[in-house]
Amino acid sequence: MLLKYLRIIGMFIRISFINGLEYKANFILGGLFEFSWIIMNIIFFRVIYLNTSSIAGWNMNEVLLLVFICGFVDSVHSFFFASGFISIPNMIRDGQLDFVLLKPINKRFYLAFRLTNIGQLFNIVFNLTMIIIYLIKLSEAFDFLKVFMFFMLIGIGILIVNAFYFTLSMIAFWVIQVNAIIGYSQELFTIGNKPLSIYPQVIQKIFIYLIPLGIAFSYPILYYSKKLDWIDVTLAFIIATLFFGFSHFLYRKGFKRYTSASS
Repeated sequence: MLLKYLRIIGMFIRISFINGLEYKANFILGGLFEFSWIIMNIIFFRVIYLNTSSIAGWNMNEVLLLVFICGFVDSVHSFFFASGFISIPNMIRDGQLDFVLLKPINKRFYLAFRLTNIGQLFNIVFNLTMIIIYLIKLSEAFDFLKVFMFFMLIGIGILIVNAFYFTLSMIAFWVIQVNAIIGYSQELFTIGNKPLSIYPQVIQKIFIYLIPLGIAFSYPILYYSKKLDWIDVTLAFIIATLFFGFSHFLYRKGFKRYTSASS
């Protein structure tokens, strides 16, 4: 079953690659905005660290690693999921979801992976490379378990971001104009790529328990820098699972509510 879905993902990517080559300018410039956003954040934090050596206990290498983690999670989300999620409200409104219901495939899987953004490949490779470089800078000695858990927490971050945007898309079953909400939610990434500890305790709690973008972005570094214990890490996995579960609950409720164009 897993191999079947991996082959389907490969087919989606291949189709998107062929379509992307038809419009070469879009293919080349597809991820330019996100890349520019990363570069601006690098410049921003480097200027700040000309006048200080620490921000709320975070040194420059840790903060730049945070920027690259946020960029990596965002580019993976944009590569696999973003285009598909953005189109869901229109599919619900126009009745195009009828055709999804007829397909002999898991509906959430299809909605998530069917539209990939090939232009994000460069950003994925760039951010992953920079993550590895800054991990080396922060490492006193190689620890396989620490590195493994670090990347597991990044994987949890991708899961949280996926669930967050899928939840926003599912609101379209109840609210007609949800695209504006999805657009404004991008500002949360601007909050997420800052160290979690710079915010007041109330805001930190919100970004851990309610909208767990703090877990998605800051937790890998906090764990790697020995600022989290195993209780915090376990709690992060539980919260991410519950958050994903809530998005799936909303998805099931929404599909039951859906009235097809033919009915």
